[in-house]
Amino acid sequence: MISDRNLNRNHNERKSGRFIFRTVLCMLFVFSILTVFTASISADREQKSELLIRVQAPGIVYLEGDIAVNDMILLYSREYHSSEQIIIDKLLAETTAETAGTASIPYNPYADPLAEAQLLPDFEYSGNEISMKALYAVVSDNVNQVRSDLAYIECYLDTGVVNQYWCSLAGSTACGTAAGVIAMQISYPSSGDDLFTRLNEMRKYGLLGADFSAGPSEYYLAGEHISNGVNKYISEELSGDLILTDHRTAEKTTEETLIELLTTGRPAVIEVCYLLGNVTRDFQGISHWITINGFSFGSDGYSFRFADPITVSYRSISSEMLDTSNANVSYGSSGYIPVRYIGAFEQPLFSIE
Repeated sequence: MISDRNLNRNHNERKSGRFIFRTVLCMLFVFSILTVFTASISADREQKSELLIRVQAPGIVYLEGDIAVNDMILLYSREYHSSEQIIIDKLLAETTAETAGTASIPYNPYADPLAEAQLLPDFEYSGNEISMKALYAVVSDNVNQVRSDLAYIECYLDTGVVNQYWCSLAGSTACGTAAGVIAMQISYPSSGDDLFTRLNEMRKYGLLGADFSAGPSEYYLAGEHISNGVNKYISEELSGDLILTDHRTAEKTTEETLIELLTTGRPAVIEVCYLLGNVTRDFQGISHWITINGFSFGSDGYSFRFADPITVSYRSISSEMLDTSNANVSYGSSGYIPVRYIGAFEQPLFSIE
């Protein structure tokens, strides 16, 4: 028989144990809340707010985002000089936000810069060839701290264009090889006879098997074939280490992906429906590889510039038209299923921040 004293002692011990257990739980809960709160504050401090272009009209840019009254809105031009690997940013215009959430900034892109800032201070401007020109805006608070992402209004990469019919092997279907060669031009520039040799050497990879083309007799190229050919040439002929790969993801639209690539110095190859020298909305028997090398934002939204290896020219296409044409590509009765490939180098040429 257990005594009342023992029963009371056991009861008190259980009661004390429950109290300690509850205390520990409460402490853990409070700690977890503080941890999440601290992490949230830290993330907010590290992550810059998003700044969106609403409309670009001649001589004025309209913006929206996390803009406070009296915030400074700064408009910059950007140049990237590939031979010296330097970025030059020049302040074109600035204004003070009069209302919260939106702002407009007038500018003259041809005016002399008001100031100059080098984002890579270890380098100096040396007058070398310009391979990228861009225009972007940022928000700065009253202590000159930039607190927004860069909102790019336009960006153009000087890739040049090659003629796919320079290829001795099935030139009429060499658009994939030509588009890949054009995409290499910012990181591995070439010209004249060297460019002609590069194009033909890479085209001959189509003879090597299924990793490089669909085979005889037309040697068509899909996105993976283009990447394999570019990567083989860079590794074996240039002793380089850049890798061309697919950037298509379910999380980003075609427009978002291309803007991210172009603003970090990476032209992109993409396949479209094509007929008689023009990109078409629907598939009409022919698909064609082009190289996207620029974009601009206007009153109708984004449009992209591309290098066309058939017409051997720079051309423009709306973002909506480009995405629709790419989605409608078909390989007919060949048995191949198109992959919505956006081919560009894996690593950014430079940071956008």
